[in-house]
Amino acid sequence: MPPTNTTESLAGYEQRYRELAAQLPTIGMIHSGSVTRRYTRCATPGCKCHADPPQPHGPYYQWTAKVNGKDRHPPNHRTRSGPLPGMDRERPPTTTPH
Repeated sequence: MPPTNTTESLAGYEQRYRELAAQLPTIGMIHSGSVTRRYTRCATPGCKCHADPPQPHGPYYQWTAKVNGKDRHPPNHRTRSGPLPGMDRERPPTTTPH
C-alpha cells in the first residue's frame, strides 16, 4: 500500500537510504571515467613479447576521465607492480555508463 502522507513517504525514503548506504562498503572502487586493461610489447630483441605466439607484458590498467571535455590521465594512472587500488588483477573491472 502506498504511503498516505509525507511523514510515511519520508520514512520510506530514509529506510531505503539506510539500505543503500549499508551496501556501499561492498561495492568497491567507484570513479567517473573508464579503466582499460592494456598489454604492451617492449623493444628488447628475443623477449617473450616477440615470440610466436607473442606473450605481451601486462596487464597494466589505465584510468581515463573527461576533464573539460578532454581525456585526462591522472598522475600514476598506470602501475607496473600491480593493478590500481581496489582492482583485482584476475577480474576485469565492472563497467558502468557515465
